[in-house]
Amino acid sequence: MGTTVTVTLRANQPERLATIRPIVAQALTEIETDLSIFRPNSTLAIINATAGHGTPILLSTNAANGIALACHWAAVSQGAFDPTIGPLMNLWGFRSKTITEPPTPHSITQTLSRIGWTAIHLHPATATNPATAHLTKPGMHLDLGGIAKGQAVDLAWHRLRLNHQTDFLIDLGGNMRVHGTPHPSAKGWRIGIRNPFTSQDHLDIGTIILTNGQAVATSGNYEQYVELNGKRYTHIIDPRTGWPVSGIASVTVVAPDATTADALSTTLFVIGPQAGLKLLQTLPGCHALWIPDTQPISPITSPGLKLQK
Repeated sequence: MGTTVTVTLRANQPERLATIRPIVAQALTEIETDLSIFRPNSTLAIINATAGHGTPILLSTNAANGIALACHWAAVSQGAFDPTIGPLMNLWGFRSKTITEPPTPHSITQTLSRIGWTAIHLHPATATNPATAHLTKPGMHLDLGGIAKGQAVDLAWHRLRLNHQTDFLIDLGGNMRVHGTPHPSAKGWRIGIRNPFTSQDHLDIGTIILTNGQAVATSGNYEQYVELNGKRYTHIIDPRTGWPVSGIASVTVVAPDATTADALSTTLFVIGPQAGLKLLQTLPGCHALWIPDTQPISPITSPGLKLQK
């Protein structure tokens, strides 16, 4: 999925690596085979290639779960998170081409006609039939970049627990989930919150402590972007307007699982802190920190998130 994964263990347990490595690798391979936008033969690619044809595509359990979860978050966010964002990602040059100037309002309006998660027809598996999915409109394009990495982390996490593994941290491109502690006297895993205006780790704005299977994910405007006519545009696009989001540098979310943290960090980046704080009130165990795209840094945190220096 275009990034790297690391698994961190307690320092005195290197012998566990030989057991853990293949378990994690297998879980990630399964998700990538189904949901990666970078594999031309993935299940997602096949669904996209047949958009508008009405042909149901058979889904594995992982693929069905991933699409169902993406649709769930689209509904929860009222379309601020939308897994059919693919045509807009292509239009802005984040997936398929290099562009030299921003798309025209007319081209954005045309592309928005191919956006809309309610046009995903997902038929869950039954006792006699496997799960299937298809896109009803020609030119639609599923892109699960806002949730698939979280799903991959969760699958690897559960596979390790089924293998009775404890005390580990999985990190897939900044999508993290933990179990236990890094050493017996620790209260949890200490995670640094990056300063979005610098790449120097020692200048993190603070840390949080993850415990009891918690996960964290950050969406930011500082790693994936395009510069057009002297202006920087982030890869996080509002699927309701077709324009990259402005005004927010990063959003960090702590949640009970990595899939939730991944999808919610994108959602909260799009809707901003005012609407985001209201949404969080309906999501037990979820907390967030916004950093506006202004200096000096003035973080906005939801109740329950404790940022330590």
